[in-house]
Amino acid sequence: MGNQMDVVRAKLARIKAAKKHTDGVALHREELKEQGRRESEAARQAEAAAKAAKAGRREKGH
Repeated sequence: MGNQMDVVRAKLARIKAAKKHTDGVALHREELKEQGRRESEAARQAEAAAKAAKAGRREKGH
């Protein structure tokens, strides 16, 4: 169950980062757009790691 929550948290982080990026676009604020991009990439990596861990647990039969 913990790994599933990690995937959900990462997806929520990606949504928040996308919101920050679009706010930056709408407000013409480059620093906000860049911060959204960085957070989105970090969340994407966290999501991939959580999915890999979940798949690894599934292969072990847990």
